[in-house]
Amino acid sequence: MLESTAGRCRRQGTSRTVIAQVSPSASSGDKSTNELSGSVHGPAIQAGSISGGVQIHWQEPSAPVVPRQLPPATSRFIGRKGALSALDKALDEGGPGLGAIYAISGMAGIGKTTLALHWAHRVSHRFPHGHLYVNLRGFDPGGAPVAPSDALKGFIAALGIRPDNIPFEVDDRIALYRSLLDGRRVLVILDNALGTDQVRPLLPGSPTCTAIVTSRNKLGALVADHGAVPVAMKLPGRREAAKILVRHLNNERVEAERSAAATLVELCGRLPLALSIVGARAAIYNWSLESLTEDLRSERDRLYALDLHDSETTNVASVFSWSYRNLSPGPARLFRLLGLASGPEISLAGAASLADKSLLHARQLLGVLVEANLVSEVTRDRFRVHDLLRTFAADQLEHDETAESCREALLRFHDFLLRAADAADRAIAPNRPASTCRLLPGASPRQCSPPMKRPSAGSKSSTPAWWRPCTMLCVTGSTRMRGGSPGRSASTSTAAVTRPTGCTPAKPACKPRRDSATVRPKR
Repeated sequence: MLESTAGRCRRQGTSRTVIAQVSPSASSGDKSTNELSGSVHGPAIQAGSISGGVQIHWQEPSAPVVPRQLPPATSRFIGRKGALSALDKALDEGGPGLGAIYAISGMAGIGKTTLALHWAHRVSHRFPHGHLYVNLRGFDPGGAPVAPSDALKGFIAALGIRPDNIPFEVDDRIALYRSLLDGRRVLVILDNALGTDQVRPLLPGSPTCTAIVTSRNKLGALVADHGAVPVAMKLPGRREAAKILVRHLNNERVEAERSAAATLVELCGRLPLALSIVGARAAIYNWSLESLTEDLRSERDRLYALDLHDSETTNVASVFSWSYRNLSPGPARLFRLLGLASGPEISLAGAASLADKSLLHARQLLGVLVEANLVSEVTRDRFRVHDLLRTFAADQLEHDETAESCREALLRFHDFLLRAADAADRAIAPNRPASTCRLLPGASPRQCSPPMKRPSAGSKSSTPAWWRPCTMLCVTGSTRMRGGSPGRSASTSTAAVTRPTGCTPAKPACKPRRDSATVRPKR
């Protein structure tokens, strides 16, 4: 009986070596010694004595598990042709045997996960062996990010390994994970990553796999060390941003209130999350777009209006806070103080004056904010803060800065503006009498005035328009003082800063923070 069973097992692929050693031929007259010799592949069972029939059962190995973990993609995806083309191009150039790593980065609420999932579903057929997805919760209301070890455990289980067979040590989990993916075409999405160190253990080792990483940070180390393709997401254009409202409402309704829709796009700073919240509010409550613009016109109340009140993921202020709380004290303080500056842009020297830091130290702090996509670098030594982020930064001043600290920062910044205006005046009209403005009482500015060179004759920069954008900043900065006058009348200050461009202040009265002064060119 043992021999006949062994024959069936041989036909099913059971090791001939093992069968031969435990099943002597009936005609040989040999005795079974119950000893194994030679090579044994697989489990071997030794019995003391055998009586009756013996059945040997063999289970064919099961087919590899094909995970399908992609979350649903939005059915109302808008635009992003440039980013989608970049993703397609890298995948096509990689070919069937050269996997790619994509690093999708951008500010909070700009649509990184939306883009990643839309593209993943679009190319899912090119990954027949499955799709793995994990939310690493690098920026999340839950607090702690997902540990790589835990993410690996989930991936390994999704690939068919029983929980009790998953190794305990992280390195062993990495080795098993990459072994399971070897030679298979699998798409791995690592969403909402805190940084490169959290992602490294989760990268597939096989060139047949492709990984997408999304993060608010730029993931420079992932690009440098692993050759990741950077995909930096930018704000949509006005027309594309307006289509987000159409996605939640309908084209007829948006067209009927075209002016209000355009105003909403600007008040939301073209941020997709903010526009989606506004569109959802209009759809749910059937409010007019004009009424929503009234809710958003007040900068102080704008962030409160951008909240659906049922989830932290649809609360713009809450979503911003997850980036802010990950900052160390130095960059966090500079970010708050940027809320005091007028206008969307600020120079390196202006930021240094706000924080009372040297140019080198200020550059380091701004570098952290740029890496976190809380600030963008427009040109060398010039930076931009999104309107909603600047509003959020100003709100944090009330919680994390004293009134005296804010006043001192404003004094330094105001003095910087006067120095900058004077430098511009000397560059444009070196023979004009010097300004009579003096340093503000109580200010202790560093030597950080921007270097100015006299424009060449006939160049565009030789006209007053060369300095007008900066002058507007000077004017609004000198009149938007928190808690009253900084010690010098706004009339004197704005007169000083408007000299280079030939503008005069329309209302040289000191106004509360966040109100803007207006200027009119001389005729």
